[in-house]
Amino acid sequence: MTTPITGLPLVYRQDKAHLWVEDALTKEYLIEIWQDSGIEIHIGGGNPTIRAVAEEASKQKFPNVLGLVDRDYEPSNYAQWENPASGARVLTLPVHEMENYLLDETALAGCSLNSQKRSIDDIRGRLRHQAGLYEWHTAVCCVLAEWRRLFNSDFPRHPARDLTTDQTTAMTYLKKEPWFVQLASRTTQATAAGNLDTALAAAHTKVIEWLKNGQWRQEFCGKEIFRDIRGYIYSPPTDSVANSRDIDVAKSVAEWQRSNNKIPKEISELQKVVHIKAGI
Repeated sequence: MTTPITGLPLVYRQDKAHLWVEDALTKEYLIEIWQDSGIEIHIGGGNPTIRAVAEEASKQKFPNVLGLVDRDYEPSNYAQWENPASGARVLTLPVHEMENYLLDETALAGCSLNSQKRSIDDIRGRLRHQAGLYEWHTAVCCVLAEWRRLFNSDFPRHPARDLTTDQTTAMTYLKKEPWFVQLASRTTQATAAGNLDTALAAAHTKVIEWLKNGQWRQEFCGKEIFRDIRGYIYSPPTDSVANSRDIDVAKSVAEWQRSNNKIPKEISELQKVVHIKAGI
């Protein structure tokens, strides 16, 4: 159940760490794999919301409140998770999204919901085949991510009122913004003849390397590949809905990983970091 974003202080018990995540699957997977009553997990519904909630909690002096977001195609702050000097209250996964940790053929084969009795080799082959279908899609997404960083990484914030008191000061403020000053050169960088061909070719080369060395498990969109493999191994009740099926298999994989001491390293580190940062 999603916790209402209004009246947040009412839910922030001081004897627990509070972690905001993007969706129900992430919440249920972490609850199952951690079995940790010291961490209360809330659903925020998206990256911007998680960041806003964490920022507001910090302003209201709730040090035990943190956020967790998918990396998607953006950089991760994973290397700074355990750095005491890092003030980050929102932790970014080192993989594309939480579903990437479910692309584990051994856990999928061994979990209780492998009702189709698929073997490890069957599942491994299926995963790799599905990943291959995303070859060009992932290349395009990588190019789009570069465009997003090029045009949006330093997008101007709203100014203080006393800096824009009339048309002259308003125009001066806008014209001096580095984002505006550099806009023409950035547009040229993205659209000049041959640049798009070069960018897409470079992205495709990188994607092919990921497919060869197995890094696609971290870099590709895990949600879509997981949804296919879920349908491949699991025959759900006819009255179930897709979202609940995803969560059921995610919890089953988490239970197998925990019971067999195969919890992904980053997920174990995340649990420890949440406790440390929250002071719990």
